Amino acid sequence: MGVIVTVAVFYFLELARVPVEAWLAFNPLTFPATFWTPLTWFLVPDGGNPLSFLFSLGWFYLFAGSVERAYGTRDFGTILLTLSVTMALLAWGGFAAFHTGGFLLGLTAIMGPLMIAWAMINKGETLTFFFLPIPAAVFGVIGVAMTWYGGGGGLGGLYLLPVCAAMYWYVTRGRYSPDYDYRNRNPRLRFDEPDMPTGFSGRRTGIEGRRTERNLDDSPTPRPFNILHWWRERQEKKRLEEIFRRSGFTDEDDR
Repeated sequence: MGVIVTVAVFYFLELARVPVEAWLAFNPLTFPATFWTPLTWFLVPDGGNPLSFLFSLGWFYLFAGSVERAYGTRDFGTILLTLSVTMALLAWGGFAAFHTGGFLLGLTAIMGPLMIAWAMINKGETLTFFFLPIPAAVFGVIGVAMTWYGGGGGLGGLYLLPVCAAMYWYVTRGRYSPDYDYRNRNPRLRFDEPDMPTGFSGRRTGIEGRRTERNLDDSPTPRPFNILHWWRERQEKKRLEEIFRRSGFTDEDDR
């Protein structure tokens, strides 16, 4: 939402003839003098009519918002800034080598890798687009096309495609792989492994695993003391005691 609000503010500033594009868009002709533009080019509003501008914001909210909820705001921000810098440097390299366009701005270009990430995270999902069901894999292909188009198409767009491959690897085989154990930073153990019988857990060491005590909420260790939870439980206990007292019944057992 912070990105969406920022882009919307810049859109109205452009309507007031503030040169937002000249200040924030990535231009290989002025880089590295404008050293900040690899971090800001995706905040420039997409050109065209207001309908296409709102469409780009809606797609960013749908796909990028889903990726943020999957990975968390901090990690999503790291991914977003890494994509921004990497794509700018690739566009700059293509311009220096073969005099491609290399000009970057708007959410459309950076939405491509994020759509690939969404498609890999939600492989079994199907979105209905104007009453047409579209599988997640199709949106991944659309993300590749958007990345190519965001780079200007042609040879310049091809220089951005390694970002798509890197995003695919990052989601399927990298840190956020489904087989990654966030607590132990090791590949998640599976019950079908020969040296890990069902009902046992622990790191794989080639010997029988040891049984792990768990709470009712499936947490591996007892929860730490929380004064807020204690206060709520205390108030709930007092309320139940007051209801019982007003009911007319008596409790002869000692408390």
